[in-house]
Amino acid sequence: MGSWMVTCILLWSVALAAKISNRMVTDTPRGLFHGLADPTRWQIVQLLSRKGLAVSEIAEHFPMSRPAVSKHLRVLRLAGLVVERKEGRHRIYELVAEPLEQIAGALERLATGIGTQRGRWISRRLSDADQWAEEARAAAGEAPGEETADERDQWRSW
Repeated sequence: MGSWMVTCILLWSVALAAKISNRMVTDTPRGLFHGLADPTRWQIVQLLSRKGLAVSEIAEHFPMSRPAVSKHLRVLRLAGLVVERKEGRHRIYELVAEPLEQIAGALERLATGIGTQRGRWISRRLSDADQWAEEARAAAGEAPGEETADERDQWRSW
């Protein structure tokens, strides 16, 4: 095989690998977060949350060229966060709500789980504190559940 043929095969395999890995990234939540991770793309998503805009209208909000904005829009499109439609000579980009709703739901479930765990942890610590207080009262010869004068004074100072 000639060197030219080997070079072509290598370039083709690299392009194919990039295409496959790009598809794998965009088909997962990782792709969504990658699309939102860049501050410029996040600002573009915020702009598009109000209404669909042409590339030129989006570019007006950023100190960069239209091709640079188009690259950001391509990442967002591959992540499934925006769709593109042609309107005359313009390409209008619109936000797709479903992926963002999925992310919001996943984060809400995560936060609920964390809150539930934190609530259990606090309940266990309060229960441990109550048990420790009962043991301390029993050791001091006081009746269970009876507050000492110091405890009553402490609560009154609040």
